[in-house]
Amino acid sequence: MSDWQTSLEANLISTGNVLAAGLAYSNGEIFAAAAADGDAWEQLYNPDSNEAETIAKVFDFSTPPGLAWIGGHKYTVSSRDTEAEVEGASGRAVLAVLQGGEKGASLLYLEDLGQILIAVHDETRRLGGASRMALLSYASSFYGE
Repeated sequence: MSDWQTSLEANLISTGNVLAAGLAYSNGEIFAAAAADGDAWEQLYNPDSNEAETIAKVFDFSTPPGLAWIGGHKYTVSSRDTEAEVEGASGRAVLAVLQGGEKGASLLYLEDLGQILIAVHDETRRLGGASRMALLSYASSFYGE
């Protein structure tokens, strides 16, 4: 188990509000994954779709927000907050909220680190807000003291 996987499990999955979590580079390529149940990589990555490109495109402000694919599941970008508050961040933090039927997702782009944090939650249990709060809190921990 990687340090990042352990960190994702301890800070996001353990909250009970996040089904699957991941970290990606700014190009959308996921490099770490964790899940509450099952294979984390299957829940976040499908080799048959161009997910990395669609994840990165969520934060391309030259185009309107559209769709993103995560784990072979299609999500619609419902909002992008360009002024998300992440304690300690020196660059812009952008929070995107995605809707996909029974699942929802939040993506947080940390411009100064060039990383995207991913949190997938259960929409039927209305965990979107709690999932986003856990994501923002976890992001703050990247900046330490």
